[in-house]
Order: sequence, then structure tokens, then C-alpha cells
Amino acid sequence: YKNRDKIQSEINKILGKDVHLEFSKGLINYYGVEHEPLQNIMSKAVTVLSVLGCIAIFVFFIKNIFWVWGLRKIRELSIYKSIGSTNGQIYLLLLKEGLVTSGIPILLGHLVGFFSIYYLYKYIQIDKQLSEFNLVKFNPLLSLAILLVSFTIVALAIKSPAKKISKINIIDGIRGNIDFSKSKKKRAKDFWKELKLNNLASIKSQRYISAIGIIIISVFIITIGISTYYRDYSSYDNGYNFSIDYFSEKNQVPKILNEIVDKIPNEKSFISKDKYVQVENTNEFSKEAKAAGLDGEARKNIKKYKADGMDGFIIALEEKDLKELGGKKGEFVLYNTIQEDPSIPIAKAKRIPYFENPQSIDINFENDYKKTIKISKTITDLGKYKSRTMPFDVKVYTDFDTYFKLMEEAGDEKYTGYAYTLNMKVKDSDIKDVKEYVEAMIREQISPEDRFNIKTGEEIVKNEYKDVKSFIKLAIGIASIIFVLNITNGYSSINLSLMSRKKEIGSLYSCGMDVDELKNIYQKEFIGEQIKSFTISIIVSLGVMFVISLIASDLRMSTLIKYYDYKSFLGFSLVVYGINLIIYHFSLKRILDRPTIDLIRTI
Repeated sequence: YKNRDKIQSEINKILGKDVHLEFSKGLINYYGVEHEPLQNIMSKAVTVLSVLGCIAIFVFFIKNIFWVWGLRKIRELSIYKSIGSTNGQIYLLLLKEGLVTSGIPILLGHLVGFFSIYYLYKYIQIDKQLSEFNLVKFNPLLSLAILLVSFTIVALAIKSPAKKISKINIIDGIRGNIDFSKSKKKRAKDFWKELKLNNLASIKSQRYISAIGIIIISVFIITIGISTYYRDYSSYDNGYNFSIDYFSEKNQVPKILNEIVDKIPNEKSFISKDKYVQVENTNEFSKEAKAAGLDGEARKNIKKYKADGMDGFIIALEEKDLKELGGKKGEFVLYNTIQEDPSIPIAKAKRIPYFENPQSIDINFENDYKKTIKISKTITDLGKYKSRTMPFDVKVYTDFDTYFKLMEEAGDEKYTGYAYTLNMKVKDSDIKDVKEYVEAMIREQISPEDRFNIKTGEEIVKNEYKDVKSFIKLAIGIASIIFVLNITNGYSSINLSLMSRKKEIGSLYSCGMDVDELKNIYQKEFIGEQIKSFTISIIVSLGVMFVISLIASDLRMSTLIKYYDYKSFLGFSLVVYGINLIIYHFSLKRILDRPTIDLIRTI
């Protein structure tokens, strides 16, 4: 990108003529080649922090699994200590065994990921009907880095449980009398409240463990909602189901397009060519637009994007089509309406007058050429010439001869890169046959330097949904991983909590307390924690939406709430909390079903 001038001159030299070299704006933004160094550093910092955040989440999820695993081995480890093993040796033993135990799942997971990506990539190419397949290539060093990160996560997850377990007193370990609580016992007038206060740490852990998993999924649902909103926002049905983009540098409408209109039966059609310009904010907004605050918002947008004005389009039509809009050859017709609420999807938005009695507009071309064009007529209805119009777009219609004359006067050669577009409305049942016939017609007459692209209504709709569908599939994949982690971690934390309360349960049981009453009390307490967990998930989700609405000015809180998929959120939450209740029920039952004498021995 830095050598673009050199590349430009090289291309001109080889071709023997001046051509315009244009870089993809999307790629320029993606790679940040025009950003300040600090911006690129911040971008990389966000990536690094995201990776560290993922590692922290996985460590959090896996840690409790190793807690339960270690406590199951407590008697065995205490016997090792009784014959002379040090705390350090016990810690290293647990760490080594944990890494070895995790080795096979990590390697299997890596292989499954490798083959999944391989076949997914192949499927995408088949779906796109590519004639030649390119196999995905894997970097061995990247694979090694992923494996290293995976083992690091396991090592960090084992570290805390292993250290604490290695320091357990030998006698307490052999007897299974385990209590990691360092705080002094609290007293309360209510007996059950006192028990809850003294076991709050183990009770609360399950609350937050479930909440984190639900919140992660909720964030994905918010992101999908935003993607869906942006898709709906710019989606617009202009009433045509067949279009041809024909690229030609000649200053005349390609004859083949008119031939297609004559030969193909259609309900309506028109040929156009447009040119992007910027319209200076020199015209007075209408009273309705001012009342809606659109004049102030227009100024903010111009300042925000460092533009010379609003987005504008000079659109060329054939003389007969311009006449239907009320214009004559050599005149400019202004579509003088603006979207009342810029946050509403354009297809559903109400339109109001744009400018107050406009006589002319000042336009700027990309080569810094400026021109004031006289407006002969203003219209508020485009009839059959409807097209997608974004909230602040300014559209001016003229005939092809006047359009070409203006472009030559401006000296901006970029207009030759814009397509001649033929829009047609044909029978839906005939679309496939029409596409094949039209393609054959064009290929018979097309010049070597020209090119074309045919789009049908069905293909356009499919492409609009493609990105959102891909993201939904990705989110479902990640949700599945989070779901499994949530369940395994829930199982671990529930068992850890109950293991730490065995003394308490044994004491109550040995005092003759009814088993069913114990079950009801503990299950009621657990259900209360799950309700609190669900409440936390909802509050945090709303908080995330609120922060997004503050950061992104075009995303209102009401919009985020409207596009949030409550069914998916509630469905995922009910499954997670339902499974947690089942795990808790059977884990508690397993303890309470033991003979009283066995529970007394654990004290």
C-alpha cells in the first residue's frame, strides 16, 4: 500500500495508458494501513487481551473439575505424606498426573478441530460451486502454540487446587475431614441462616459459575441480534427480481441491455448508471427534518467521518424514464425525501421532506472537483424506479447524455468503473431459464474489455442472510463448548460444595433429622442460588446492551432489546439450570442414602 504510486506507474507503463488503481476499502480498514501507530497497537492489544480473557475463562471453568478430582484422591495423597512425601512432591505429583490425564483429550480435540476445519473449508468451496478446490493449509508452529496454550490452561487450572490439597493435614486427609475455610465461624439466631453464612463461599461459587456461562451465551445472542439488525437495516426490496450489472467504459448504454428488455417478457424494467458524490451541507433542511433533529445529526455525521458532506448519487436514466419522473433531457430531478428516524430499517421507515425549496445543490467529486447543479424539479415518489436509499442519501436523477457530459467536465474517470444496471421484474417460475438465456445472449456479443454480473432476487436474499447464518453457526458451535463446560463445571462445583458440607449433613442426619426434610431444605437453598444466578445473567446482559448503546451511537438500547433472541436465552438457561438441579438432586441423594454410621465416620 505504501508503494501504490510506484505500482500505479508500473501498471501504466506496461498497459501503455493511464488506469486508476483502487485498493479495497474493507481491506484497508481491516489491516489498518491508514491508522495511526497507536490505533494499530490498541488493535493488537485488544487481540492479546481477548486471548488472555479466553484463557482466564477456561481456567475458571476447569479449576473446579480438578478440585473434585484431587479431593477424590485425598486419602491416597495423605498416605504418601505419612511415609515422608513433602508438600512440594505431592503438588508435583498432582500436576504431573493432571497434565498426563489431560494430554489425550487435548490431542484428540486438536485432531477433531483439524479435520472439522478441513471438511468445513471443503464444504464451503463446494457450496460456492468453485471449479477448483484449494485445500486449507496448517502451520505446524501454530498447532504447537495451540497445544502449548491448552496445556498451560490445564497447568494453571491445577495449580490452585493442587497447592491447597498438598497442604492438608495428614490425619484430616486420611479421615476425609476437609475444611478449607479460613474465616471464623459466624453466628446467627436462625440455625439455618447460620449454616448458610458459614458455607456461603461454596454455595455462591455455583451461582457465579452458571452465570458466567449464561452471560457468555447472552453476549453471543446480543452480537447475533446486532448482525440481524444491520442486515434488516440495509435490506430493501425494490420490486425487481432480476438484475444485470454490465461494466463498460463506453459512454453509451450497452445495446445488449435494450435487446434483453425487448426479448424477455417482463412486467417492468429500467436501465440506470449512478455515480457517488458528496453533497455539501449548504441547503436548508425542511421544517419536518429540523423538528426531527436531522439537521444536527447530519452535521455530526459529517464531522464524525471527516466528510465534505452527505452521501449523494447522480443517477442516469434513459430519457423516457426520466420523463416519467417529471424531468426533461438536460435537467436534474431531486428525490427530496429523508428518513424521519435514522435508526429504523430503511424498508419500514417513514420519509419526510429533505430540503426546504431546494433550487440547487453543491456536489464534490472524489478528485476534489466541485460543481453546483441546478434542480429543475423535486419529487417525493420514485414510482417504479425505487432503489435502496440510506437515511441521509441525496439522490439526483438525469438523462445519460447529461450524466456523461457532467462526468467529462469533472474529469473524474472513476465513473467508468460503475456498472450499467438493468433491473427487471420477470415471472418467478421463469427466472432460471431467463438467467441462462440472458447469459448466452451477452456472451455472444460482449467485448473483451467488458464484463457482467447477473443477480436474481433469490440469490440476493440468500447473500444477505449468508453472513448472519455463518455467524449463527459459529455461535452455536461455541455455545456447545460453553454448554459442555458449564455442565461439567456445574457437576464439579456442586459435588465440591456438598463434599465440603458432609460434616454438616452427617451431624444433622445423626441427630435424627428427617431425610426428606433435609433434602427439601438443601434443594430449596440451591434453587434460590440458581434464581440469583439467572438474575445476575439478566442484569449483566442488560448492562452489556447499555454499554454498547453508549459506545455505538447508531445502536439504541430499544433496538438491542428488540433484536435480542429471548427464546434462545431462556431455552439455554432452562437447560443449564435444569441439568444443575438434576445433578444436585442425585448428588445430595447419594450422600443422604448412605447409612448414618458411614456419615458419622466422615466427621
